[in-house]
Amino acid sequence: MGTEITTEELVRQAEQSYVSRIVIFPFPSTALADEKINERLLDEAKKVKKFIPYYYIPETMKPIPEGKGFYGGKWHWMQGISDCSSNYQVLEDPKLIKFIEASEKI
Repeated sequence: MGTEITTEELVRQAEQSYVSRIVIFPFPSTALADEKINERLLDEAKKVKKFIPYYYIPETMKPIPEGKGFYGGKWHWMQGISDCSSNYQVLEDPKLIKFIEASEKI
């Protein structure tokens, strides 16, 4: 999709709306194309203290890295289904329980 919202725009809108903290996570299309977006998001959150970074959880259900500074995770659980519908079969994936257990620490 190529959708990007700049740090400056987020901060501007927050200040304009009297919002003190902002939860940020990558757009799914960006995260699927480049998993390094999670690291860039963390780097930006270190610069802007009002940001609360959330990890984009890939379809592999890679757990949220501990000790990096993420406050939680954002999981699009459709796994290949367009964002306008849901793939409930993914809830039966045996990896899901291990993923949840690994992520509970965060």
